[in-house]
Amino acid sequence: MDLIGRVAIVVIILIVVFSGAFLLIKHNGQAQQLTQQQAEQLVLTDAQKSNPQANITVISATNASGSYNIVLSVVYNATKPCPTLFIEGFDVQLTGGNTLAGLAPSTYNEYIDNCTLINSNNASSTQYLVSSPEAAIVKSYDLHLPQINNYVNQYGYSNTSATAKLYPYLNNNETHLAQSYYNVWLIRYRATNANFSVYAVESFDNGTVVGNFTNST
Repeated sequence: MDLIGRVAIVVIILIVVFSGAFLLIKHNGQAQQLTQQQAEQLVLTDAQKSNPQANITVISATNASGSYNIVLSVVYNATKPCPTLFIEGFDVQLTGGNTLAGLAPSTYNEYIDNCTLINSNNASSTQYLVSSPEAAIVKSYDLHLPQINNYVNQYGYSNTSATAKLYPYLNNNETHLAQSYYNVWLIRYRATNANFSVYAVESFDNGTVVGNFTNST
């Protein structure tokens, strides 16, 4: 092969190599958008590292201006009469090469602390829309109703779990009370060393306990 032919082959090889390198650099330099699911998982993983004993769930996720705003519910002692609840939001953004710029906290509100409901200004709240199971539990326990307090005191706080379920309509057949209710929480206190549970029926709108009863279940 003559010199010109060999030079032509070398030139072709160099073109191929440099073209591939250019495409690779261009591809790596482009930001790759996270999916919403990936952004949620990123925030959850980071929050779980900081709060290993908490129950953490995503309550909202929005995408605006190239970033995701992920809002979390963080709950400690979720099944106790006095859980702690706070809401935390994070903005997730991307830089080139699929590298995260970092998690930037965007919101923080503490809603339950020391067995007391508080508003977004961290002030004690007497009027409260009871929009979470934890808030419903704390509200019923904080009212110091004799039936609930006596039950917890007798069988022990550490032995007692509390759960709440929201009912758009609660039939009196389910409560054995004289009437049915609309838009209420049904809260159950269950001690491991007791053979019965204590229940409270609580208004979603203002946290008023409108009925209570005991049951063997």
